[in-house]
Amino acid sequence: MIEMVLQAGAGVVPGRKLARAAVCFLNEFLADENLVHDLDLALTEACANVVRHAYAGREIGDVRIRLALSPGVEVRLEVTDWGVGFDTRRCDAKPAPSDEGGRGLFIIKNLADEMHVSCGGGKTVVSLVKKAGPTAWKPCE
Repeated sequence: MIEMVLQAGAGVVPGRKLARAAVCFLNEFLADENLVHDLDLALTEACANVVRHAYAGREIGDVRIRLALSPGVEVRLEVTDWGVGFDTRRCDAKPAPSDEGGRGLFIIKNLADEMHVSCGGGKTVVSLVKKAGPTAWKPCE
């Protein structure tokens, strides 16, 4: 397994730069551009949720991305914040076409093969798994 952890302040620019750094790391190992695109979109949405919601009305804290790669099998991502948390039952809600927000977790859930959200102990963790068979990976050098 190959792991990497990235952490930065949860501002708009640092949050996006953190997601981009994670995608650059993924690009070193993954050959499947569609898979990288899906993971990029999921990470961007998760980081945007932290920026928009986790520290609303509070001092901006951190966001952490953990990547765990199992070549030939899967990619696991975790996005963690130490903000206000939320009711995890919202994860199952499908946003109405008239809703102005609330699509981030819906998008992530539909891009991932598995998604879990936990709130507790002063932190929120959004975890996702994306299957990545042998052909999705670049050959080892």
